[in-house]
Amino acid sequence: MDMSIADRVDNFRNRGHAMNPFETARPPEQPEHRLEARAFKVGDLLQDIQRDRLRIPSLQSRSAEGDVDARELMDNLYRGYPVGTLLLWASSEQPDILLVIEGQRRLTALAHLVLNTDDGDGSALCFDLDQHTFVRPPPASNRVDDPSRWLPLNRLSDSAQLLEWLYAHTPNRERRTQALQLDSRLREYEWPAYVIRGGSEATLVEIRQRMQGGATDPVTEFLRRDAGLLHDTWLPDRHTRATLDRFFHHHPHPQPRSRELLARWIWRRALRGTSRAPDLVDPGDEEALVQRLLHAVGDAPVAWPASTARFDVRQTLGKLQALALLALQPRDLNTGALIDLEGWAHPAFPPILNPKGQPADDARVLSVANRLAHPARSGLRKSLLQVRDGDVLASHGISAEAFSALQAGDAQRFLTLRAATLQQHFDRFFARHARWDATDRPSLASLVVSDDEEET
Repeated sequence: MDMSIADRVDNFRNRGHAMNPFETARPPEQPEHRLEARAFKVGDLLQDIQRDRLRIPSLQSRSAEGDVDARELMDNLYRGYPVGTLLLWASSEQPDILLVIEGQRRLTALAHLVLNTDDGDGSALCFDLDQHTFVRPPPASNRVDDPSRWLPLNRLSDSAQLLEWLYAHTPNRERRTQALQLDSRLREYEWPAYVIRGGSEATLVEIRQRMQGGATDPVTEFLRRDAGLLHDTWLPDRHTRATLDRFFHHHPHPQPRSRELLARWIWRRALRGTSRAPDLVDPGDEEALVQRLLHAVGDAPVAWPASTARFDVRQTLGKLQALALLALQPRDLNTGALIDLEGWAHPAFPPILNPKGQPADDARVLSVANRLAHPARSGLRKSLLQVRDGDVLASHGISAEAFSALQAGDAQRFLTLRAATLQQHFDRFFARHARWDATDRPSLASLVVSDDEEET
């Protein structure tokens, strides 16, 4: 409990100290380093490795990251899934050189796959342009029979290498599009990182030990407990995560009201499609910063995300639609049990109806109305048609009327009815999280003016 000035004076006297009326509190020592939270595009990281501006230091002979699954790493980058946070150091002696403290093995694996051009097409991994998966190089005989199907990842080292491969192998239009899309997704992926500028190696060792100590990340805890997000994969963009990192760095234990309003800000920011967040360089006052964030987002959108819009879980709109589907607490079509969302590392949203068998002008077949929040498996539509439990159907946003239409083979009516059901759920779900209808005032405590402030 805070003591009044009189209590502090008495405390000094009781301990036998003479109070110096001119004595002031010693300001806290300033840290010898500066911490930045930012995101690096993978293309820029690869370029910095080539130019020797990103290096692995000698102070850490063994990494605690464990072995890296190269295929999983590349698949996560390709699909926009999280791959962990880098910790980089720019020393005072070499401020333009970044040393990798955490993330060494992941970056080494990435560089080995993409930048090792000595072996021509003998890359350690290839991308199957038909199946959209990362695979070990197939036998030479397969590549001779169909040379344009497997793209070696070391052909992504730069645009010239990729164009040379495309020219030499002349893939069809669909494969060429996939190759260019792979290159774009990989290079544009933004990898979150902390950059330490200045400080000593002893500071780095301590920071790294604390990062590996198993302490709960306050941002992750906040996302789960207050914002209703299992992890930061579901954030609208990486700028949001960077802003939260900086906020919790300055205010590791925000007040309950600040946490509530900060959760609203996340949802509002996603729903408004805001591209960047205010730069929280100045730590400032906790509640004033939250008010600044909310003010920057602005008013509510004219309409909530539509259930008939094209579904792409890599985009902000698709993430919002997916979160709304998961909020229904989907059940397994075969067992009726709740799907374990926490154990579901990468939620799948397989289609109910095959888009190729539907009218080309029906956009709903590409919308969330044609998707299930369910582990992908063969015979999924057959399993759905065999469901007789209304609670299971409701957990996927399928009304009895829509289910009857699906059983009757009326695909268009099924999509219409399910889209309408989902839209009602979307409207309630997003309104409940964003709370644009509620007051955003700070806590009552912050509005109370003390006697000392009134006198001044």
